[in-house]
Amino acid sequence: MGRKHKKYSNTITIYDGIQGLLNSLSECDCKIGIVTSKTKAEFKDDFDRFGLNHYFKMIICADDTTEHKPSPEPLLKYIEISGAYNEQILYIGDSKYDSLCAKNAEVDFALAMWGSHTRELEADYFIETPNDLLGAIK
Repeated sequence: MGRKHKKYSNTITIYDGIQGLLNSLSECDCKIGIVTSKTKAEFKDDFDRFGLNHYFKMIICADDTTEHKPSPEPLLKYIEISGAYNEQILYIGDSKYDSLCAKNAEVDFALAMWGSHTRELEADYFIETPNDLLGAIK
């Protein structure tokens, strides 16, 4: 988290519906992972305090690859380590870098509208709320 963001870190909360979504995905036996542009240290500082780590089987951080989003390398690293196939993965993100990373890795992409400021990005799914994701994957 940048210096500017650290100042406000105590005001950051989990978006409504995320906890329920993660519970539902876990109950469906979905393998959930993270591909982030944060370094391991940044991820730990920003994410650990929310107590959600147990949901994620694998986390690929910026220091796990030499190239970063929009390059497909981080997502391809996830695919390689997880043993999943491209067609088994739905990558969810909120930026053009996430969209391009998924496209470049030949993986379906869902745009999380609660974090995105535009519908102008290329996506296979446009998810208005976390709960809408369940409908997209069933």
